[in-house]
Amino acid sequence: MTEGELIEFRRVTAELAIRRCEALKLYQPLPLQEKFHSSMSLERVVRGSNRGGKTLAAAVEIARAVTNKDPHKKYPAKGTVYAVGYDGRHIAETIWKKLSAEGAFRIIRDKVTGDWRTFRPNDPEDAVRRVESIPSPPLIPERLIGQIAWEELRTKTPKVVNLLTGWSIYFFSGHARPPKGTAIDLAWFDEELEDGNWYSEIAARLVDNNGRFVWSATPQAGTDQLFTLSERALRESELPPEKRRCEEFFLTLDGNDHLTPLQKENLVDKLSEDERHIRVSGMFLQDKSKVYQEYSPIVHNIEWKAIPDTWTRYVSVDPGWHTCAALFAAVPPPGLPNGGSDEIWLYDELYIQNCDAATFGVAFSGKCEGQEFEAFIIDGHGGRLTDIGSGRTVVEQYTEQLDKYSLKSSQTGSQFAFGFDDIDSGIEACRSLLAVNQFGRARLRIMYDKVKNFVWEIRHYRYKRLRGSEGTVITRKTEERRRTHQMANFRYLAQYGMVHVPKRDTRSDHSVYSAFLRDMRKNRSGSMMLGPSS
Repeated sequence: MTEGELIEFRRVTAELAIRRCEALKLYQPLPLQEKFHSSMSLERVVRGSNRGGKTLAAAVEIARAVTNKDPHKKYPAKGTVYAVGYDGRHIAETIWKKLSAEGAFRIIRDKVTGDWRTFRPNDPEDAVRRVESIPSPPLIPERLIGQIAWEELRTKTPKVVNLLTGWSIYFFSGHARPPKGTAIDLAWFDEELEDGNWYSEIAARLVDNNGRFVWSATPQAGTDQLFTLSERALRESELPPEKRRCEEFFLTLDGNDHLTPLQKENLVDKLSEDERHIRVSGMFLQDKSKVYQEYSPIVHNIEWKAIPDTWTRYVSVDPGWHTCAALFAAVPPPGLPNGGSDEIWLYDELYIQNCDAATFGVAFSGKCEGQEFEAFIIDGHGGRLTDIGSGRTVVEQYTEQLDKYSLKSSQTGSQFAFGFDDIDSGIEACRSLLAVNQFGRARLRIMYDKVKNFVWEIRHYRYKRLRGSEGTVITRKTEERRRTHQMANFRYLAQYGMVHVPKRDTRSDHSVYSAFLRDMRKNRSGSMMLGPSS
């Protein structure tokens, strides 16, 4: 060999040695990480505890895609990735560092073959050789990085990274507004994003290229988007793998073999019980912030059945132009084989978008046709609001619709009783209906197929969460600005004191006695003064 050929031979040999120990070749996924990588679902959630291995699995997935090294052939030869972190610091110190810096995991030379492989701290033979292990090379080799446009060079926060493979990675802070108009092939969210518009916007960007979505997170912030996606994955888990569009993979601290038992214990011991629920168990903050944790589909949901005419019916209305909701309830007579008059059955609902009084009248009269009601109830606060155009209150306009369609109830006639405005006391009244007795039975029965909006709301009704320097705190104030219309109706019905009222024989009815009964029913104290007034 000539001098030049020898130099080139040494250079190629050294390069081959470097490439043989590149991180993606040495990476040995844990069993659940491998299931995540091999899944062909378009949307994948990798959820779990801190140090559970979720961010590593997601970063490896992105690195495999942009370097054309995915063994499952899920990605095109070139494309565009959107990587979204909580903020700029998260992008620099977690996302980009995991992709481009050494140490995504540790490697060690195998004692038998002498080749580099993943270091296994829980293997006794590896544990005694820990000092021989070194940080792994970067997941994305430096030789494949073309140009980097920096958002902030001082902090090494990238904006765009173009690779020589033809892939580009765009980095975004979750505090920024989501980009619009560009079709992409892959998106990665790491940790929860407080702006709920990110998920819907990115989903739209992925449609044209049939792109894939990865979300890795420990659910500390309690956002509804990740929770909803997790629930969808749970529903689709019952489908055959080839028909699943969304899958979730749950990685915990306990299952991370790259940490020693002592390291795990040190992390757990520093956390409070609530923090362990989220940071160690990987459970959703929603589980803690749910208002009605007593609600159970198994206990409360029932199949639809026709409500007999002998039952007493009530309906509550939460008026609103954007959404008007009505919730229908019935109380059975005492002496039934499977319950009595202490049960409340929710059997129907209205959920009208862009609703005015006339629209309400048409929909409500159609829903009430053929039914007799004991009382019509309405949101006291919303009902007293005045319409700017007409100068009339909402309850006046809605009462006019009851008159128009000859809708009357026994207690309120063609008018409404006002529901109580106190949210806290209303919640307690609802909880008494949801509570399970010693026989495993609750007073509330929900015909879930007929009240789907109610079921959605009760599952997502939350207390407000505030983020501070010491983490997220669950307050005792409910999230009323979200979709909570049926939760308001639920409170009004629960506080109204619904009871079964036997049907009267109208043939022997006397007007004076009827008026007396109506006054008694309207009087919440249970008594009334007779005789001349003082």
